[in-house]
Amino acid sequence: MARQHGFTLIELVMVIIVLAIISVTAASRYASKSSFSAQLARDQAIAIARQIQITAMQQQRGCATLTIHQQLFGCATRQNATNYLTTINDQVTITPNYIIAFNLLGQPLNAHAESQCMTGCEIVFTANNNNYAKMCINQQGYIHAGACL
Repeated sequence: MARQHGFTLIELVMVIIVLAIISVTAASRYASKSSFSAQLARDQAIAIARQIQITAMQQQRGCATLTIHQQLFGCATRQNATNYLTTINDQVTITPNYIIAFNLLGQPLNAHAESQCMTGCEIVFTANNNNYAKMCINQQGYIHAGACL
């Protein structure tokens, strides 16, 4: 009887599995965290903004003013891990620049204009790959993900 040359089914399946593992590893390194870093920064910023808003509403000692700059979000006067977000390492930029105070009802007051954000204060987080995420602080004080309506 002549011996057949070739691969067995088990060998072919093992090669396919190894190639799949290598391709998944390479794809995860290629698609870096910047593909979702704008959404992550926005979600962290929402939590920080709500914390500062509650502090202002309860008239507690602490930061009651939200400072928003290109790579800074949170309390600029007292910087600690719970009320301050910096996006330099994540390569995310924040626009526009705002300084927002909250009244006792939690409504935003734009410190520069001394008036409420009439159509809402919309903040955009843009990653280095042009993915972006929007956050809105509307006139009534509701802080949410998405555009202001």
